[in-house]
Amino acid sequence: MKLSHLCILPFLLLFQPAFGQKAPKYEADRSLKAGAPDAAYPFLLVTDLTIPGCKPGAELSETQASIADAAGTQLRLLMSSIHAGAVMQECRRTDYYYVKDTADVRVVMETFYQDNFSSYQRSIAIRPDPAWKAYLDTLLPNAR
Repeated sequence: MKLSHLCILPFLLLFQPAFGQKAPKYEADRSLKAGAPDAAYPFLLVTDLTIPGCKPGAELSETQASIADAAGTQLRLLMSSIHAGAVMQECRRTDYYYVKDTADVRVVMETFYQDNFSSYQRSIAIRPDPAWKAYLDTLLPNAR
C-alpha cells in the first residue's frame, strides 16, 4: 500500500460509525432552507441526550421524539427558537436549535434535564452560528 493511502485511512475512519453501530440518521427541517440563515437567530443551541440501557427500535425512536418535544416546549417557554433538526445514533439524540439570545438558556435546559432525566447522559452547547453552518453544512446535506 502506498504511503498516501495510509495517510487517508485515519481520515476516512472518522466518518465511519463505530464497530457494531449503525450510521447516524439525520433529520433537518428543509422548510428553513429558503430563509437560512435567519439573522434574528444567530446562536446555536445543541442538546445531546443518551438514554441509558436502551434497546434500539421503534419504541426508542418514540421515546427520543417525546423527550425532544418536551425539551423544545421548555425552550419555547423561555424564548423564541427554531428547531433546525436532529441526529440520532443508537441511544443518542442530538437536537439543533437556533435562538435569538443565550440569556438563561443553559440554566433552564440543564434544570429541565436534571429534573426530568437525571440518569441520562446529556450535554448542552451554545455557540454563535450566524451563518447557520451547522444547519446548512451538516444537517441539511446529510438528511435523507
